[in-house]
Amino acid sequence: MVPEMISIGETTAKLEDILVYIAEFYDKELDTVADTISAIIEPIIITAVGLFISIIIISLYLPLFDLVNIINY
Repeated sequence: MVPEMISIGETTAKLEDILVYIAEFYDKELDTVADTISAIIEPIIITAVGLFISIIIISLYLPLFDLVNIINY
């Protein structure tokens, strides 16, 4: 697609306009892909952090529960 557009821009003497159009097109496409990837990864990261924090909290409270059980006997 790009080589054809460049050759058309050379023949019509509008190469600068064509190159600006191509750059804007790929810039918009890159933004769309980046937004899509971040929308997919964000919930995964939030879930992973939540699981990590849950594991830390459980690992801190389990010994306390065991200690209470030992004291009650």
